[in-house]
Amino acid sequence: MRFSVGNSILFSLIAILVFSVATVGYFWLQSDYAKFEKERQSLRANYLATQKTLIKREVDKAVDFIDYMKSRTEKRLKATIQARTFEAYGIAMNIYRENRDRRSRTEIEKMIKDALRPIRFAGGRGYYFATHLSGRVILFADRPQMEGKHLQDMQDTRGKFVIRDMVRIVKDKAEGFYEYTWTRPGRSGKHFPKIAFVKYFEPYEWFIGTGEYLEDVRYDIQQEVIQRLEELRYGKDGYIFAGDYLGLSLAGPAKGHNMYQVTDVNGVKIVQALIAAAQAGGGFVNYVLPKFKGQKSAPKISYARGIDDWQWYVGTGIFVDEIEEALARLKEKQDQEIRRHTAKILLTLIGLTIIVLVLIRFIAVRIRRNLDSLTDFFQKAATESIKIDPADLHFPEFARLADSANRMIDMRHNAETALRVGEEKYRLLVENQTDMIVKIDTEGRFLFVSPSYCRTFGKSEEELLGRTFMPLVHEDDREATARAMEKLYQPPYTA
Repeated sequence: MRFSVGNSILFSLIAILVFSVATVGYFWLQSDYAKFEKERQSLRANYLATQKTLIKREVDKAVDFIDYMKSRTEKRLKATIQARTFEAYGIAMNIYRENRDRRSRTEIEKMIKDALRPIRFAGGRGYYFATHLSGRVILFADRPQMEGKHLQDMQDTRGKFVIRDMVRIVKDKAEGFYEYTWTRPGRSGKHFPKIAFVKYFEPYEWFIGTGEYLEDVRYDIQQEVIQRLEELRYGKDGYIFAGDYLGLSLAGPAKGHNMYQVTDVNGVKIVQALIAAAQAGGGFVNYVLPKFKGQKSAPKISYARGIDDWQWYVGTGIFVDEIEEALARLKEKQDQEIRRHTAKILLTLIGLTIIVLVLIRFIAVRIRRNLDSLTDFFQKAATESIKIDPADLHFPEFARLADSANRMIDMRHNAETALRVGEEKYRLLVENQTDMIVKIDTEGRFLFVSPSYCRTFGKSEEELLGRTFMPLVHEDDREATARAMEKLYQPPYTA
């Protein structure tokens, strides 16, 4: 099957266009998909880094809160015992003023001791004491058996003379704080820091006071911190957990249980890894959270920091599947963007294809018209002496072809004119010639006979042309004539 020039050009241009559009579209889309895939990987890394930054920030905030509460331990203890001492002093002074004019000193002293003895505070730990400047114990609410004894030579666990130092404070300043160390019942060790506040009671030359172990106040603050940590929430399900360096869970899953030996499905000793990260100054730990009440068992990334003076670790984490879910949502959003972008690319390519097809069609129509014009011209030129106007053709190549064709027509016309003139001259010459002239082919048939030849044999030109000349030869001469012809033309001639 052969196509016309116009169709061949049209189909070739369409094929080139389709191939070009397909190639450009393929590489364009490939480039975009590669870019989006790179962005997706970057998105994953950035999102994971963002989540790590988030949980680290939450732990840092919790640690900052703990540091703040720790800084208030001594201040809080001092403020509490000072306020309590002022209360005791007020009670004693009020009893003294109300009864000094109508009761004896012994009665008033007893009334003051009876009023202060049962008072307890700080969860039952706090109590009052009163001592004479001579060192004689007036009130020892926690150990009444010590009352009446002289303890001016009493020393703390580090050798400080506690009563002497307190006497000096009230003599010099009338009131003040005093720090010393003491033993604690039921506790190993003996150097437990304790702070007391004493105030001078002038009527009877006493000093009244109370004290508290720093450890007890720290414990109270720790309990407040734990309660606060358990209340902290962030994000969707974020929470803070805490434990001590021995593995006891203080806040979060399994609170109150020792988790030191707990191991996940991959062999990671979770709490030990968290403690190690905390003691190293803070770090991330990957593990699978065991099944706890209210918690799912799933891979998790946690960050932990240490509170070394409390022997605590504090941390929080995020489930990896939540990260994957978030990434899946981001991926779906990105895929929608890719689809929109792909649609834009395809629409752009389709639009360009349509435009190019229209142009190709326009050019092909013009080419076909020009070819049709040339075809009509050549068909007519075969029988007519016509010319084609190059100005009617749209392309210079066709215009040059038209010029060449016109010159060819001119040359053919000139040749035909010259031939016709020559033929007329030749015919005139032959027709007026008295000699007999014939023209025969190799088989002896007449191609041309002169008028004189026709007259001689009494035949018309129509009767002779195309026929052999042998019938005109005399019977006696035919054999000799045939041999002569054989010598000239080889074919056999018979009469």
